[in-house]
Amino acid sequence: TFEGVRGRQVEAYALDRDDLDLYDQEATLEFGWRLRDTIKFNGLEELLAQMKIDCDEARKLTYSHA
Repeated sequence: TFEGVRGRQVEAYALDRDDLDLYDQEATLEFGWRLRDTIKFNGLEELLAQMKIDCDEARKLTYSHA
């Protein structure tokens, strides 16, 4: 989420999987948790740092409920 970029998007990550090629494929997603509200980032470095936090939190939630 950067200043000046508009539109609604949902991004999904297949955590800890490097064997998937889902580009141009149809997929069904099931949402389990909302990790945080929308944040506007001042740059790529802030975004990447938050993505790491989000992925770590998603792993904790996923593996604790497996």
